[in-house]
Amino acid sequence: MPDSDLKQKEQKDSIQFLAKYGDWVAVKKITCDENTEPLDIIRFFASVSDSFDRKTSESIAKLVDTSKIDAEINEMIPEDKGRFTSEEIAKALSSAQGPKVGKVINELTFGLEMEKKDINTLKEVCKTYAVRRALEKTKVRIDYNKLEVLVKKSGRYGSRKKK
Repeated sequence: MPDSDLKQKEQKDSIQFLAKYGDWVAVKKITCDENTEPLDIIRFFASVSDSFDRKTSESIAKLVDTSKIDAEINEMIPEDKGRFTSEEIAKALSSAQGPKVGKVINELTFGLEMEKKDINTLKEVCKTYAVRRALEKTKVRIDYNKLEVLVKKSGRYGSRKKK
C-alpha cells in the first residue's frame, strides 16, 4: 500500500476552529470517528457559536455604543418578569424592531466615517442585535450555546460555570 493511501486511512475526521484577533485567541477542535456521538458534534458547534456571538457583539460595540440599544430594550421589557406570554414576546419583538430602537440606531450610526452601504449594513446588524437582546430578555431560546442541557460535564466544548 503506498504511503499516501496509508496516511489517508489513518487520518481521522476532525472539525477545527482557530482564531487569533488582537488579544483574542480561540482554539476549538474535535476529532471524530465512528464512536463520536451526534450530541458531541452539536456541543462542539454550540461552543463555536458562543465564541462567534460574543465576538460579534464585542465588534459591534467597537463601532457603536450598544449600551444605548440595551437601555432602550431594558426600558421596553421588564427586568424581573418571570415567564412571558406569547403576546408579550410578540410585543417585545415588535418594539425591538420599532421606531424607538430605530431612532437610537440612526443616532448611533449618524456621522460615522463609513461608506453609505457600510452604514446601512451596520444599521441592519444593530437591528439584529436589538432583536437578539429582546429575545434574551424574554427568555426565548434561540441559541444552542445557551442550553444548559448541552453543557458537557467534562468541561469540554465551552461549558459555562453557573455564576
